[in-house]
Amino acid sequence: MYTFRSYLDSKQSTNGYCRPDVLLGIGLACSVMNSLQRVCKCSSLNINTKVHLYQAVVISVLFYGAETWILLFANMNTL
Repeated sequence: MYTFRSYLDSKQSTNGYCRPDVLLGIGLACSVMNSLQRVCKCSSLNINTKVHLYQAVVISVLFYGAETWILLFANMNTL
């Protein structure tokens, strides 16, 4: 049984288990990437613009709150 506490809007367990937050970040980043489908298919934008948009939007959503994650070796093997 894990007891969770909230820190910077993330759920941290007393033993460092943060997998739910990591999976939530991955899911939100996938959702944002899906919403950028029209941008990715747009031929009038060059590749550099698309990469900058990806870095600014998708990567920032993915790593929001990552400073509170405590990645355990067991978590790294299951993600």
